[in-house]
Amino acid sequence: MSNLKDPGNLPLTSPLYKMYSDRLRTYLLQRYMTPLPLIDQLRARRELKLVKSVQRKLKKYKLILRQTDKSSVFHSGYAIDYKQKATKYRQNTGAHEELNVNPFNETIYNVTHALNQLKTMSKIAEYQRMNMIPVRGKTQLAYMYFLPKSHKTRIIDGLGLLSKLKHYIQNGHLKSTTFFVTFDITNLYTMLPQEESLKILGEFLQEHHCDRVNEISIDTIIELGRIVLQANVFVYGNKFYRQIIGGAMGSAFTLTLANIFM
Repeated sequence: MSNLKDPGNLPLTSPLYKMYSDRLRTYLLQRYMTPLPLIDQLRARRELKLVKSVQRKLKKYKLILRQTDKSSVFHSGYAIDYKQKATKYRQNTGAHEELNVNPFNETIYNVTHALNQLKTMSKIAEYQRMNMIPVRGKTQLAYMYFLPKSHKTRIIDGLGLLSKLKHYIQNGHLKSTTFFVTFDITNLYTMLPQEESLKILGEFLQEHHCDRVNEISIDTIIELGRIVLQANVFVYGNKFYRQIIGGAMGSAFTLTLANIFM
């Protein structure tokens, strides 16, 4: 091989080519053609039968099977119920506006143009622009989907609770009248006013003396954050939407923004 100038142009008649071809064929046969043990065959047939049975019932009764949020439990529900809940969610939050046309091309252009402008103005480095710029061939519109929530325990992290409780007691804060409570904020991600949240983000960075993060100024971080929030478009039920309040649920940026906002 060391005497070959271009191994990629190895002649098909070369003994070396035949040797590697035979090895590859042997490996593939061993990997994919070796008969399964009887117990594995029986298990595969049983699981295939189960899957087909589930698929038939989902189709017959118009059900949707989904994994529940933050657990390994699956939930089946009527498709019409999911559709009604989605409609009610959009109406209650008022966080989404329906679009008349597919926003994909416009969004790609706007994000690319904004990042190019920031690079031209030396607000971000070239490698940062390349890391953030969307690649059209690998980019697609997001889609709205919902995950059912199963029962949640009152205390999720027992060890962390005990450690903090110990310090709480040592500092003399525990009284006979003390109550420990948990709370949940409904639709947190769609309650955040976008511009106000970005303003608070800037104030938070200034307060903690983070004038630059990865060599990016606070003003530029705000501009980048605005791009993320305003470019949140998606498809649901053959219709296109843009989120105008808050940010995408599950987004690391939205989660950080929500924590700072609160």
